[in-house]
Amino acid sequence: YSERTYAGISVPHLLNYDPETALNVKINDVAKLVRHYYFTTGTAIDLNDKLTIKPSTLLKYTPNTPIEFDFNINLLIDKKLWVGGSYRTNDAAVAIIEILATKQLRVGYAYDFPISQMRNYTSGSHEIMLAYDFGYDILKIKSPRFF
Repeated sequence: YSERTYAGISVPHLLNYDPETALNVKINDVAKLVRHYYFTTGTAIDLNDKLTIKPSTLLKYTPNTPIEFDFNINLLIDKKLWVGGSYRTNDAAVAIIEILATKQLRVGYAYDFPISQMRNYTSGSHEIMLAYDFGYDILKIKSPRFF
């Protein structure tokens, strides 16, 4: 990461569980964990003293499945309020709002509305977020004028 940009790679289940080596377990009764690969990148761009835009993307790859992308855009207004949206390829659109209560505490809400065939079975999902940044001064991407 730098002052305005970040990139990251994540591989959950790096050490796969192999059900064929499990003791006293029927192989067909055990779910097999598969490695997932994630790559993310984003940047913060000051539009003026009161507005900062933050585009970002997330690439998700799992063997034997289509590659998926999340395209995100957020706008920071007056260094206190985030509003934004996201598009998850072939799956959902997301609306997001987040309030920076303090330099370390964020509270937010997101609503995912499905655009895939899942819309026949659900009207979407709600998410309430609460985040506390213990090392906000070194861990968080920010423009020099954020705080």
